[in-house]
Amino acid sequence: MKTSALVFLLSFFSIYLAAQDIPKDVAFRLQQIQYIKSNQLPVKVDLLPRYINTDNSEYKGELAPDSIFYFSSLISLSDDDNENIFDAYWMGKIYSSNLTISGYSTPEPLPKTINNKKYYNINFSFNKARNIIFFTRCSKTAYPHLICDIWQSEFKNGTWQKAVKLPEQINQPFCNNTQPHLVETPKYSILYFVSNRTGTEGGSDIWYSIYKDGKFEYPVNLGPIINTQGNEVTPFFDSKEGILYFSSDEQIGIGGYDIFYSKGALSDWSEPTNIGVPFNSEYNDVYYTLNQNQKSGYFSSNRPNKKYTHRECCNDIYAFEWNFPKDTVKQIVKTDTITKIDQIKALIPLTLYFNNDEPDP
Repeated sequence: MKTSALVFLLSFFSIYLAAQDIPKDVAFRLQQIQYIKSNQLPVKVDLLPRYINTDNSEYKGELAPDSIFYFSSLISLSDDDNENIFDAYWMGKIYSSNLTISGYSTPEPLPKTINNKKYYNINFSFNKARNIIFFTRCSKTAYPHLICDIWQSEFKNGTWQKAVKLPEQINQPFCNNTQPHLVETPKYSILYFVSNRTGTEGGSDIWYSIYKDGKFEYPVNLGPIINTQGNEVTPFFDSKEGILYFSSDEQIGIGGYDIFYSKGALSDWSEPTNIGVPFNSEYNDVYYTLNQNQKSGYFSSNRPNKKYTHRECCNDIYAFEWNFPKDTVKQIVKTDTITKIDQIKALIPLTLYFNNDEPDP
């Protein structure tokens, strides 16, 4: 198991470091892992209800501005979901659920024009107007090899139209082209996606293609700052802050796939930062998405939880919300009288100037 191996390695290296010199990069990586694990962020994390998280795997929860919650549900037909979550063979559909005050409604699959029974269908992304959806279809006939392509469908006359596969600039033949994420700008759109196409830094890399005047430009690799010799997957770009969120099994992490973020755009990025705990665990943590309020969102993980104590086989969707502490200055003024008195004492003695001619000299 990955978890047991990681715990063993950390324990072994802690003893070894005391007696031996090891390469600086290894020591740095171990220090970073320990730091990440020991610093809990002010984030509330909740497992979504049982009728969203089934006995199968659920991925990529995303809440639209109209409070419609979209997600993908998959049934694994192989036993390697824990070790190779993006290489397993699946049957999958994309679902929607209305989020109201009383909770999530019973999920309904999107129509057959998207959930075509000839493929497994997953990894969706909408444009801002929510009238175009990009998503992944993987061929069932390619088993045991996974061959995926990115498709799109347009919403017209009250229904989703027949899906069309994107051109070969995006869908390089005999490669896995998946996990689209569309970003719109005033002048053009950017399609971030994942592929093991020719020119990758390692396994699966994140790429982008500029969409302008009705055409996709030839894809560009995000480069070695983001992409490693391992796998980089599930891109999500926060347009308001200019931050890319993604998962990697090679960047400095605490186990399996970890979620990272980097500021920039296209091929210009800052050094990735591990988003930390409780987002990341010693398991696979992927598909980070952010809601419109910038304070909450979703991610997927196969970590154990209270409802599923042994969950390494499958992934569940978790909702998160940042829970920042209250204004410390206000707390001091209202409740901490000793601290307030000490602050006043620090100002004494002081020089006071005043006018003594009014009203009388």
